[in-house]
Amino acid sequence: MGNGQAKSTYLIMLAVGEFNIVEDKFQDIPVQSFVGKNVFFDDAQFTFRNTAKMVGFFSDMLNYKYPWNKYAQITVEDFVYGGMENTSATVLIKRLIINPSVENDYYSDETISHELSHQWFGDLVTCRNWNEMWLNESFATYFASLWKENRNGKDDFDYETLREGDNAMRSDSLTGRYPIWAGYGRVTTNLYDKGAVILNSFRHILKEDFFPSITEYLKHNEYQNVESKDLLEAINKTYNTRHNSNEDFKWMFDQWIWKAGYPKFEVKYDYNESAKEVLLNVKQVQLLDSLTPVFRLPLLVRLKNSKEDKIQNIQISGVVETFRIGLNSKPDMVEFDYGNNFLDKTSFNKSFNDWKTQYYESENAIDRIMALRGLEIFLKEDNSPTAGKPPITIDQIASLKLFGDALNNDAFWGARAEAAKILSRNFIIDRTGNILRDSYEYQTDSRIKREILKALGKSVRSEDADFIQKKIKNESNVYILAEGINALGSMIPKEKIYEVVIPFAGIISHRNVVQAAVIGALVESDSAGTDQKVKEIIKNFAFGTDVDGRLRVIAINSLRKYAKDEEVKRLALKYMDYNFIVVKMALINLITASDDKSVIPLLRQLNEKTTDEGLNELLAGSIKKLEDLK
Repeated sequence: MGNGQAKSTYLIMLAVGEFNIVEDKFQDIPVQSFVGKNVFFDDAQFTFRNTAKMVGFFSDMLNYKYPWNKYAQITVEDFVYGGMENTSATVLIKRLIINPSVENDYYSDETISHELSHQWFGDLVTCRNWNEMWLNESFATYFASLWKENRNGKDDFDYETLREGDNAMRSDSLTGRYPIWAGYGRVTTNLYDKGAVILNSFRHILKEDFFPSITEYLKHNEYQNVESKDLLEAINKTYNTRHNSNEDFKWMFDQWIWKAGYPKFEVKYDYNESAKEVLLNVKQVQLLDSLTPVFRLPLLVRLKNSKEDKIQNIQISGVVETFRIGLNSKPDMVEFDYGNNFLDKTSFNKSFNDWKTQYYESENAIDRIMALRGLEIFLKEDNSPTAGKPPITIDQIASLKLFGDALNNDAFWGARAEAAKILSRNFIIDRTGNILRDSYEYQTDSRIKREILKALGKSVRSEDADFIQKKIKNESNVYILAEGINALGSMIPKEKIYEVVIPFAGIISHRNVVQAAVIGALVESDSAGTDQKVKEIIKNFAFGTDVDGRLRVIAINSLRKYAKDEEVKRLALKYMDYNFIVVKMALINLITASDDKSVIPLLRQLNEKTTDEGLNELLAGSIKKLEDLK
């Protein structure tokens, strides 16, 4: 590894096996990718073709050359994670290896670049304790997005950041509100997705001082353990040295790292004709408590009419504020958080025409996507108890036309995908199905075809199911095929699912997405858990030979409704010592679902033998659950 420095023990690995090697280099640094002898070498070369470029990209962006004397990647079977960033030698799961036919649907570069960036963030500087793990994971997630921006453009980066923000808000509502700094004892999406979004906000605030601050952080703390305060000190030092000032950016860490939540805004605006100004009213409505503050944000607002196009920086710091922005005539659109630089949930009370203008006149895809999200409210039906089944409204007709146009014509794939997703959440019988089916014929991007099939899966019309069956019958793209099977499993009569999906059960696909979809559809068809032919198919995936570990897990989990079946129980007990820990955990859950107290001694024996904390916790819970049965 070089440098003569001590390394963290959790960053050491040893891989033994017969490998072929994809050889590359960045300057004088060898870049080697090790793959098993059973891997098609052309696929390996395709998968890892960008790694050396990534090493150069990160070295240049950080103004800190890759810190070790080599870089290796080793792919292994049934690895428990996507990857692990051991110093100078990353372990990757084998399923990352792809060929060109699936790259549009499965992006290996995301994991490869994430693990590589850990060589700086996690290996060169290592979090002092697990509370500070965001310094490893948030940076790696963010720099993987920066590689995507370098490779695919800013629209892809912006859409990635938006979806990471969506994940963070979903985690906040489903698993609880926790800071990015994990001192509250919970590892959540915050450490990855939310932290990456917040780093992007730091970049927006610090502008040209962001990357120099990161360079200072790395150089000052190289080969050492770090805490959040070390990053803050690097930011303050860099900014104040470059600007001869005395700023303190602790406020950024206070509200986004050491506290939790995100701002929720209610926004509206009026135009004062006599004063020639827009009155922008902003209210923060998130529940304020010891963890969730009133947020401070330097946020951009865009105002546009036929004669003016103005971008205004406003400084939000209070619960209720009114901002006066000069404009010579009434705006056709006002956009709040122009560029989507911050994690926030905004309810902006503005007209259909304002959102429409924002969609059609925004140059950046992210602003068009935010317009589509704002327009969703105009698609919604009146679901009040007294409404009955109201006729389609003028706003709905206009919105459907706009969403159809976006789905067919937007220049960015993510905006087209977003249009399909929004239509799927607001399925207006006949009209929506017609738009989606007609659009499918226009699409050349497999990601959009998949979203359309997913959206059609919300339909209750037989003609939509017939359309999907026809389209996937001879489909060569396995990801499109899998999405079609998923859709059919939720929309056709249960008694017909088996005969429709079973012809696809033998199709081998990348990450086994087709067979996983078949299993999911079969489970959907047998809600009572009594169909023996369905059980037999799933059982063969769960306990057959030469089955990928993660596909085996899906099948084992799908057998839970058959857990009391004597054959299933016998097989689960027979294979309880399966070596792959994820399979072992699935088997423990399956045998626990049998409600058979006679397995308690076996579970206790397993618990005594294992030193894995997660497995110990699962076994203890299973034993207690069975002991508590009446």
